[in-house]
Amino acid sequence: MSATLEQHREAIGPELPGADVIRAIRALLIWAVLASLVYTALTHATQGICPGGFDGSGGFIDADDGPTDTAPTCLTVSLLPSPIVYGIIGGTIIGVLSAILRRASSQAQALRFISRARWIVCGVALVSILVAQVWFAQLDVTSWDGGPIEVLFPFPFASGSVEISPLQD
Repeated sequence: MSATLEQHREAIGPELPGADVIRAIRALLIWAVLASLVYTALTHATQGICPGGFDGSGGFIDADDGPTDTAPTCLTVSLLPSPIVYGIIGGTIIGVLSAILRRASSQAQALRFISRARWIVCGVALVSILVAQVWFAQLDVTSWDGGPIEVLFPFPFASGSVEISPLQD
């Protein structure tokens, strides 16, 4: 270490001014990444049904177990994370940093802002996971009759896709 750096450290003390705020911001970013990863992992799910299938000779059977020449259609509903949730998490971080720069008059107040932002980030992820999973658990694909289907996903907590395709062997 150079002599000037040592003199500077002795003059300001052992720790950089504002180090607690920087540590809190780092912790907020870690919590946001972890909350996003957990949200991503827990909002992926799939349900599907193929009414009908194959008979013993390799032909197709329909939902009523009758032979048919056309392949039965299958329904797959997928639950996916919503980009809006990631935007809210990112917006919360940018918003709290802006609020600290504009309104925080002390280090303690800045730390309170960061603490609140951490609760918001975790709360948004948790509520989104719960709403998405409860919605998906209540979805009943077994009553599908083979026709068109309209699925209303739990916007903005999650998104998804609906795929209707012929049965593949």
